[in-house]
Amino acid sequence: MENTPVIMFNGRSIPSEVEEKFNKWFDWAYATIYLKIPGIKGIDQYKIIKKDINLPGYLSIYYHDNLNAVKVFGAHPDRNAVIRDMNTWPIEWFWLSYYQLVKSFRNTSASRGGVEDTMIANAPVVHIEGYKLPPGDLEKYNNWFARWASRLYIPMLLKDTGMKYFNYFRLLDYKQPYWENFHVLETELPPFMSISYFENVKAFEDFETSLEYAAFKRIIDVEFSGNVKTTWNAEYQLSASHRPQQ
Repeated sequence: MENTPVIMFNGRSIPSEVEEKFNKWFDWAYATIYLKIPGIKGIDQYKIIKKDINLPGYLSIYYHDNLNAVKVFGAHPDRNAVIRDMNTWPIEWFWLSYYQLVKSFRNTSASRGGVEDTMIANAPVVHIEGYKLPPGDLEKYNNWFARWASRLYIPMLLKDTGMKYFNYFRLLDYKQPYWENFHVLETELPPFMSISYFENVKAFEDFETSLEYAAFKRIIDVEFSGNVKTTWNAEYQLSASHRPQQ
């Protein structure tokens, strides 16, 4: 697992009066400096499609090769400057966590030969779900996912619905020291999380009402007696994508 990709999952709400100014700063100053630091592969910025006071208006995903790359990145002196600047904005933080890729899935038309990667191109709409369950069910859930979900149910969803990609993650018990001064609203983060990728909002809406998705949710309820609780059930649209200059 030491070479498994890791993402920093970051949700925040930005006051409307500074939203435009913040986004320009993020795109032209913050992201530009960040991408020059070794250990980061890219940043994708998403904006929520349907506003919800219980969810952040923006979602940012930072891509790293693995946990060691995260640690190397965190020790770089240039990151102090961008973190200090970030702390000057009147931002409300929802999520600030690291997730490690468990498995990535691609439908036939978007196949990349089974490459395990967290970065996705040409899928501007994402649907995120977090999964919480009792500690006693963790091992059963891991076994069920490896044996049934990854071999049968998720490939079924990719084949028969409008979903293009599906990435499945587990929460890492890791927090970089410089985040200690940031107050995060949600502290009980789900141990598992998925990101589904779609071509557009219509594709997601078709997926959400599909019989395949309903059957998948029903299977989980029956298998785990309703103990798997879904959180972070929301859709975000890509607003900016940043990659290091080659």
